[in-house]
Amino acid sequence: MEAVCREFPDKKAPHKLVEKFIESLREEKVEVERPTNLAAKYFVGRKKNTVTILAHESTKADAWGVCKQIIDQIIDKKILWGIALINGDCRGFWIPGENFPELTKLKIVTLGKKRKNEQYHFNKSTLEKSDLVIGFFTVTKFIKISGLE
Repeated sequence: MEAVCREFPDKKAPHKLVEKFIESLREEKVEVERPTNLAAKYFVGRKKNTVTILAHESTKADAWGVCKQIIDQIIDKKILWGIALINGDCRGFWIPGENFPELTKLKIVTLGKKRKNEQYHFNKSTLEKSDLVIGFFTVTKFIKISGLE
């Protein structure tokens, strides 16, 4: 039987969502390799396939920011990658890397105006309207939709 909400913490600990997400992946036998810089917001997951995952938690209600520099480093590589946007209500969104350019063209994902530390901005209300974004409620579903399995 698949657990739904216990796989993620509650909204009282939003700064720990990515750590709990990684912990839940490991419980499902996903091998997680993290960079030596623990502040890095990406990791490599391995189960059946290898996927580079940019995992971010919501800093404001239903909104996320992902550093443009990180995406620029991997967008043109021939690897399986994507963005996992984690929210405290047991909900997340998976954006397959191959869908990212189209999401920016459609302005579902927008680039902030700061020149230093530019970030792509994601908002729950626009993500929910796109077929290029996949919602998930469990780590088990995330493993399937992300390509790990």
